[in-house]
Amino acid sequence: MMNTFTVKILLNRLARLAAVSAIFLLLVPAFASPGPAVQSGRVIDDFARVLTARGWKVYLDEPGSLRAYRLRNDFEELRARLSGNADGGFEVYDAGISYDGMERKRSFRIRVSGTDETGTDPVRVVLPWFLESLELRGPWRRSAYRASVSAGYNRFHESEAYPRWRVGTLQLGADILHDPARHVSERDMRLSTGDYFHIQAYANLSPEWKDVWYDIKLILAGLQTISPEDQSARTVLGLFSGLELFRPSMNFKEFMWSDNVYEDHPHVQFLILKPFMPGIVRQWGPERRYSASAFASAAVSVNSSLCATNISEAEEDGLSPIFRSKFYGDRRQNFYYGWSVPIVLSLAADRLGPLRLGADYRFYYFSPVENERAYDVLNVPGGSIGFYLSHGVLATVAYEYWYAYSRLRSETKNHSWHRVNFGLECKIGSGAHSPERG
Repeated sequence: MMNTFTVKILLNRLARLAAVSAIFLLLVPAFASPGPAVQSGRVIDDFARVLTARGWKVYLDEPGSLRAYRLRNDFEELRARLSGNADGGFEVYDAGISYDGMERKRSFRIRVSGTDETGTDPVRVVLPWFLESLELRGPWRRSAYRASVSAGYNRFHESEAYPRWRVGTLQLGADILHDPARHVSERDMRLSTGDYFHIQAYANLSPEWKDVWYDIKLILAGLQTISPEDQSARTVLGLFSGLELFRPSMNFKEFMWSDNVYEDHPHVQFLILKPFMPGIVRQWGPERRYSASAFASAAVSVNSSLCATNISEAEEDGLSPIFRSKFYGDRRQNFYYGWSVPIVLSLAADRLGPLRLGADYRFYYFSPVENERAYDVLNVPGGSIGFYLSHGVLATVAYEYWYAYSRLRSETKNHSWHRVNFGLECKIGSGAHSPERG
């Protein structure tokens, strides 16, 4: 019989042999050629990196497939898939791609025991085919834009909220929204600079008087979420940048601080630069016909004040030095450089039968950048109703109430105006007048 010492030696040798065998079994797969499933993942990963570098937003699904979207002048959507299996000394890869209605499929049969010179690496064989497919876009075109133009009759007045014959101006307007992400159904999508852009503008023209307004919003970064229970419920939450201007005259000389307050237009003006503006846009309901939005910002501005109106020339020297522009000789103008807090809230309901309803509220607070006890507040609540004459043409009426309150040291002034507008609005662009396109 073996003694105890001999048994211990045998057990130690068996333990060493088991350890060496385990290490060998672990190392062999590492040096073996990766299987078709691993190779398919490599190809898809490389394709995803190329798409990302070209401005696509890429989502990797189960191994061997991806979804991608590009939000440019129009909306682009792509699906790619790749699967592989072993067949003796070969690997067979089945590739497919769908790009805006273009469908392509192909099988690749690659010898496993070949050399690099014979093109056995699936990345070298299959990836070029995927890249070639990017030049073969299908016929589907989903516009990134929604746009409309309008024309109508506009009137401001300090006491009368109704129009009067031959008293008013011709108003021309435009509304342009670049929002390609609305076509995406992903639950979460990050938005980059320019993925959401909205400009609203109008100009009022008459022989005696002119004014212009525009408001621009550009997303810098944000997140779009889609409700998993209701695909129509969409929320865009982001950081925006904006620029807004209201100027009741194209003629710069009309705004000397000694001008009177006229009854047919508001004597307020502002240019607001909003470098960083948190905002939210919410859409829900059938075909997303309901919407709400809110934007607020700490901004810089150039704006007028009611406290610098109806001032005689003899009172110029006593006016606050914040009104210091000497663009026209020694005469100061009715504006100052300030900090501002603009807030915009809006609600809308589209296609309630033949109607479109809207309501909004705009609030502006202005304070001079210099150390002066002064501020100006402007409130503009309003509402509108539109009646669809056809799918893309509306008859509209809108009303706004403008209320301005100004304080300069111990002096305060306030004034209000009514604004009413009647017009026609026409949607423009691909599918604007087709019921199935909205």
